[in-house]
Amino acid sequence: MRMNSEISWATELLRENTPDEPMTANLAPPAVTAPTRQVAEPQEALRPGQTPRAASRFSVAVQVGLTWTGGNARAFTLDLGAGGFSALLASQPPASGEIVTTLRLRHGDVVTALVGVAGVRRRSGSLRVSFVFQRLSDGDRKRLERYLGDQAGGILGARSGS
Repeated sequence: MRMNSEISWATELLRENTPDEPMTANLAPPAVTAPTRQVAEPQEALRPGQTPRAASRFSVAVQVGLTWTGGNARAFTLDLGAGGFSALLASQPPASGEIVTTLRLRHGDVVTALVGVAGVRRRSGSLRVSFVFQRLSDGDRKRLERYLGDQAGGILGARSGS
């Protein structure tokens, strides 16, 4: 029963801290000054027909916890962006229903969000599961965007030799 209360608590927290307007308008990827093709393909704005999940993703390992009614999982992200992330899991989470995720960024920064399953692919005995952010508070969105901006800056700095 503890998982149900954690999901209810997280869901209520997100509802209290999430604006009523659609969040897709606020999910522009962080600005990047030069292309970083091997690791990411950041854009200033979404292309027609492109979803926020498909925009600006970085190959970065961030500890993630997932909780849903009847189960949970812990993993590391394979990639992370302003619209979602993917991770290797041993079993498939429910395709529908509420999934609460906690991303542990750095320096104690934590992002909590409701996510949905965007896709599942078999990968050498595991499942690569892609998740899309469904509810993300403004504060968590800003923390995530700041983290992604730092990732882009670190990649660009390493490539330029600075």
